[in-house]
Amino acid sequence: METVIPSEATILEIVEEIWSSVIVDPGDLLHKRLESESTTPAVLAYIEINGNWHGSVRIACSPRAARHIAAGMFAMEDDRITEEELADAVGEFTNIVGGNIKALFPSPCGLSLPGVAGIGAFGDALPPGMPNFEGSRKVVEVHLAWDSEPIVVGLWEGGTQ
Repeated sequence: METVIPSEATILEIVEEIWSSVIVDPGDLLHKRLESESTTPAVLAYIEINGNWHGSVRIACSPRAARHIAAGMFAMEDDRITEEELADAVGEFTNIVGGNIKALFPSPCGLSLPGVAGIGAFGDALPPGMPNFEGSRKVVEVHLAWDSEPIVVGLWEGGTQ
């Protein structure tokens, strides 16, 4: 039986639902690609899916969007978020998104711990600080915007860490 890869629409629905349920005062999340992706630094996070399907979920968001995620998850003001809290929140957001995507694949599948690779660039297949998922390929990518800040969720198939 061939595994069906979740569609962009399915991943978009997952991200929108999580965004509105775990972030206090989430603001509008728009499904669109921003030109600023090419010039904006990105906070990069990932989680690996292993089992009957193997791949990873990778999230890139602007530092301002990452700070908004953290502030919304911890119900704090943006300027009070520490770098550790920012990394924890983006990692947890990635974990929740990855867990929902993992549930779409045939059992058994498990998740690695999420990782936050730090600052890189949007579109980096293997940004600095991210494990080398050699042989992986992007199968779905969802481009989003919050308050004119880019967020990208990618699903990558295969690869070995």
